[in-house]
Amino acid sequence: MSNSMMLAPQSFDQAMQFAAAIASSQFAPATYRNKPDDVFIAMQMGAELGFQPMQSVQGIAVINGRPSVWGDALRALILSAPDLAGFEETYDETTQTAHCRISRKLQTGAIATFNGSFSVTDATTAGLWGKNGPWKSYPKRMQQWRALGFCARDAYADRLKGIQLAEEVQDYEPIEKVIPQQEQHAIASKITEEQSNRINEILISVDSTFDELMTYCEKLTGRKVESQSDLNSEEAGKLISSMERKLKNKEAANAQQ
Repeated sequence: MSNSMMLAPQSFDQAMQFAAAIASSQFAPATYRNKPDDVFIAMQMGAELGFQPMQSVQGIAVINGRPSVWGDALRALILSAPDLAGFEETYDETTQTAHCRISRKLQTGAIATFNGSFSVTDATTAGLWGKNGPWKSYPKRMQQWRALGFCARDAYADRLKGIQLAEEVQDYEPIEKVIPQQEQHAIASKITEEQSNRINEILISVDSTFDELMTYCEKLTGRKVESQSDLNSEEAGKLISSMERKLKNKEAANAQQ
């Protein structure tokens, strides 16, 4: 089949136009849809691995903030290598171990063989065996992906450039999420009934209302506060401490008069 119709952007502008066309189409995976910049980066990364643009979009995923390659794409990448001398995947039912063997012809002419394996014991140790999802539905397949990933990175470290198997990266613990300051309030524990009662006691003692505290509360929290319920427990504690200090100072001043 001729490749004369295969599109190959020749400039940055062409690549961006191509990425925009892919991102706006139904052929783009959900994670890339309407994200031309992400498509562009995937195309560039894929080009470094030897993929065509559409192969890049279909074969590269960003999981837990880390670019990775789906197993089928990784296998295709290895099988298309011009210096590949041998490729074999097996499963030993006796030891419940998946094996992968890749042989590669070196520049010296010698053949180097690399082996990767992943057993049920390995999966258990890693906390993967029986885990909900593919490890529970297709355990042998997941073992085979791990064996392939290990072997491929050893055999073709120069070609893969550190990129890992997507099926492997999915099992990593997500990187700790940095929570924006405006979201931290929702996570913190709410103001307690005791704190609310104490605020009301102080307001009554000085013949005031919470409305008069709103400006101070906004300075304290860095956001708009319309009622006591908008405060979390930590913020309410700071407010009460401040109110009690002011009340104590006022009482001291009155006593001196």
